[in-house]
Amino acid sequence: MKKIQNILLLALCVFIASCNDDNPVNPELKVLAANVYFTAAGGTGSVQLSHGNEIKAVSDKEWCMVHVDQNVVKVQVAANDGLEGRTAGVSITTTTEKVIVPVSQEGCILTYKPCELGHNLPYEGGSTTVELRSNKPYEVSIPEEAQTWLSYRADLDNGTLTFIALPSEDQKPRAAIVKVIAAGKEISYHIGSYSEKDLTGMWGAVYEKDGTLEGPALWRFKKNGEGLYTDNTTGPFGLSEQKIPVPMEFKDGQLYIANGVKVGDAFNETTQKTVSLWTTVLKHDGGISWDPKIQYVAYPSIFNGKFALAFGSHTDLGYDYIDGFAFWTFESKTPSSQSSTGYLESFNNLILYKIR
Repeated sequence: MKKIQNILLLALCVFIASCNDDNPVNPELKVLAANVYFTAAGGTGSVQLSHGNEIKAVSDKEWCMVHVDQNVVKVQVAANDGLEGRTAGVSITTTTEKVIVPVSQEGCILTYKPCELGHNLPYEGGSTTVELRSNKPYEVSIPEEAQTWLSYRADLDNGTLTFIALPSEDQKPRAAIVKVIAAGKEISYHIGSYSEKDLTGMWGAVYEKDGTLEGPALWRFKKNGEGLYTDNTTGPFGLSEQKIPVPMEFKDGQLYIANGVKVGDAFNETTQKTVSLWTTVLKHDGGISWDPKIQYVAYPSIFNGKFALAFGSHTDLGYDYIDGFAFWTFESKTPSSQSSTGYLESFNNLILYKIR
């Protein structure tokens, strides 16, 4: 009888062991799948686990929220308004095990070309398309007074933004500063219409000079045989003593300061040498260029409620752009890096606004 009892006891142990193998109380916790990489816009994702027994989940960042639904941990991530990417750790535990799943989110990326920030469209109407890419939805704000003639069309898939201007009935200068906003980052597009005939009259000029806001100064355009120049009798930029005109040209619907033009000579008292004065553009990285193909061009704009010309970059220089111009001095007859002796005057962020 005792032998029979021992046999039954052994069989029961084998049965219990078999049951434990098929349905373990604390099976190994494994991550089967994870969808936890997010763009700057945020959203929802999930972590699928091997089982759902006594699972808890905790995130170490406030912007990353989690909750457990059986064997799935659902992850909800808020929008990232910063430029930098960020990570969070989600700790998933049972009574005996723990795994940490990293959650990653991109920063807000908004890319554009500085040379596309200004456009002069014909009075007959037209459109222009710029490159604008963002990994987060952006807002386009057109001033109310310009909405009767200006609209836009955004193509998020191809990364473009198109501005559309209706024909102007009175053919008078018009402009709007259109704001594109994404995650606190703002871009200003200057869109409008003007022609060469609209340049006649008096203008006020404001600009930055050696980091200080200067102006207003009087500005008057004067046409001569060499092109369109400013009238030096008004002494723009405080250059009345040198009487140096600012050489400008209007071509193909664009007004720009002519780059790489000799405007005169001056005597350098420090070196006791005569130097030649040339127009150069100021690159944002601190360098200069006298290449005539690189232009400091006027965008139709608004300043203090008046039609204005805001000068900016026109040539695509990759990550660099043009934000000013200067009268630069060289000891040689033609500009060169070796003969450069510095600037006589320099001006950044030039804006002309129509007075009359």
